[in-house]
Amino acid sequence: MSLVKFLILAAMIGGGWHYWSKQQTAAATVAATSANGFVALPAPSGAAPGRVLIVAAENCTADAARRADDLADALTKQRVQVTRTHNINFQITDPEPGVMPRINAVMNGELPIVFVGHRAKNNPSVAEVLAELRG
Repeated sequence: MSLVKFLILAAMIGGGWHYWSKQQTAAATVAATSANGFVALPAPSGAAPGRVLIVAAENCTADAARRADDLADALTKQRVQVTRTHNINFQITDPEPGVMPRINAVMNGELPIVFVGHRAKNNPSVAEVLAELRG
């Protein structure tokens, strides 16, 4: 009977730790999100400072590619420097807690993915990108 009690106690402690760590990750994500919905992420390798980076995979849907191209065109008309690309990578040497779940959430979201400095958002509007640039 003592082994059963120990296993129940271990399961309760493990479940509590798992719940607590998920809450901490969620709180970090909320704290890392700007008023415009852009999430704090490391800058992609090779990203030019001061330029908006628009990412849509080469094999993405035609609709996603059109949204990326339309966003790039609209931002260029607003005199925003834009780089449109098909792929990115990150060089993370000392990750902060919670950064990997944020990267996964953004990178697995709807295309295009837009980076403004060290923040990114899935499929933002032109107004959201401009507000983030000004903020």
